Amino acid sequence: MAKLFSNLKNKKLHKMKKVNGFKGFDKNLSCRGKQYELGKEFKEETAEACESGMHFCENPFDVLQYYPLCEGNRYAEVCGYGIISRKGHDTKVSSSELKIGVELDLKGLILSGVKFIFEKTKKSKNVTTATTGDRANAATTGEKSISASLGYMGGVSSIKGNWIICAERDKDGNILCVLSSIVDGIKLKENIVYTVKNGRWVEKEKQ
Repeated sequence: MAKLFSNLKNKKLHKMKKVNGFKGFDKNLSCRGKQYELGKEFKEETAEACESGMHFCENPFDVLQYYPLCEGNRYAEVCGYGIISRKGHDTKVSSSELKIGVELDLKGLILSGVKFIFEKTKKSKNVTTATTGDRANAATTGEKSISASLGYMGGVSSIKGNWIICAERDKDGNILCVLSSIVDGIKLKENIVYTVKNGRWVEKEKQ
């Protein structure tokens, strides 16, 4: 009986868990055929990441992989609760209940992304380098650090375990995509300068 009560208690706590994040939509504030409204709450019967429920990302930059900066796509802060499910290589979350918060413009989305990564590293001594200059590179060598470049054809590099952030812009300076990742030593190698091209990380020297 005690074991059964414990299981029920854990299930209840799981359902009450809330996860804050960010969601992308098309220009009509619709996602995968479902119409949303700012400030409203929505509910579905179940949630299974990549299969069912309402999806969003904890890292704002991950949202851009699903809703890139084109065709009038829109973004908003959200809070997911009810059934929570995670799956995959990024911070994508599926929930059975979702509250849509305030809408974010591009500046707000980028600032939220930088804040998200700072929160990941704030408990440790860290060094941050950032640049918005054209063709400029940002590099860090200290542990628990962040390297960011948001200018045209910018580049970033760091050591294993650190975050890198880089924007892709067109020739007119418009931001097309922003990526953020941890240097894992495998897909992203230490002390190699990376930039973003066609929405993907590439070594800057190999563009």
